[in-house]
Amino acid sequence: MKEDHPIVVRVRQRLRWHVTQPFERGVRGPLRRLRNAGRRYRPLFVTGVAGSGTSLVAVALAQRFDCAGIAYESAHEVASTSFLYGPMSDFDTVQEYLDGITPKDSWSVEAARRDLQELYRACCSGPAEWVCDKGPNVNLVRAGFLARCFPEAPFVLVFRNPLANVEGFRRKWSLFGDAPLAESIGFYRETHETFLRQAASFPERVVAVEYEEFVERPDAKLEAIGRRLNLPEARRTLRIASRPNVEGRGVRNVKRNRVGLVAGTTDRALARLDAAEAAEIRAGLGPLHARLRSLPCVV
Repeated sequence: MKEDHPIVVRVRQRLRWHVTQPFERGVRGPLRRLRNAGRRYRPLFVTGVAGSGTSLVAVALAQRFDCAGIAYESAHEVASTSFLYGPMSDFDTVQEYLDGITPKDSWSVEAARRDLQELYRACCSGPAEWVCDKGPNVNLVRAGFLARCFPEAPFVLVFRNPLANVEGFRRKWSLFGDAPLAESIGFYRETHETFLRQAASFPERVVAVEYEEFVERPDAKLEAIGRRLNLPEARRTLRIASRPNVEGRGVRNVKRNRVGLVAGTTDRALARLDAAEAAEIRAGLGPLHARLRSLPCVV
């Protein structure tokens, strides 16, 4: 069968993101909140910087283990009246965005727990008590705060080759693409270092996985994560929407409720960088990448 033209695929994908999915959330969310009224979910926080593979890992975890749903980018989907709300499009500079998503002394653990449980009730279905809370960027810098909100919640850190990661979020998000390269490098460094500082107080609750290794051996990595965090095996397969194999934000290449892993994405990202850009990223983030790869919690 002849495949659709890439432009047609992109238009269909954007309609799904901006029309179909918001409509479905608007219809299903209140019904799920009503059905799940009074329930308390146990979050599994999946995090990394934007474009690091958090969507892929969150979906894989939610399908492999007993999960009631996925809360995508919780800071974006909670009510705009919540102090947790902070979409990237609301900010003019990278530093303003980082400052905006960083916890403040005035933030309330009780209010955050209430807002997030309301989000989980709108996302979840079935009897499982676990929910995957996928929060690129936000869950990195809020790890310590979230750990206080949910004292037993585990964290899965997804990290990727910084050359490919920085190239990706400069290409996909205008906030980064319009800023000097140094600001993107600084954002990658600051968010990861913030997470590592905060997670040092609860190391037994943290598992890290390298994106490139996950794509190479997903079953082995999922088994290791589940064993480390004592996650129960799935009683049913969580349904996820089909998506075309087109580069962009979030998970891709989903057919018949399964994600087809795409090899070579890191190599293609590296090929888009010129020599000077690659050298600047290596100089700024090479030591941090080596440190992430050597963490004792890496599976």
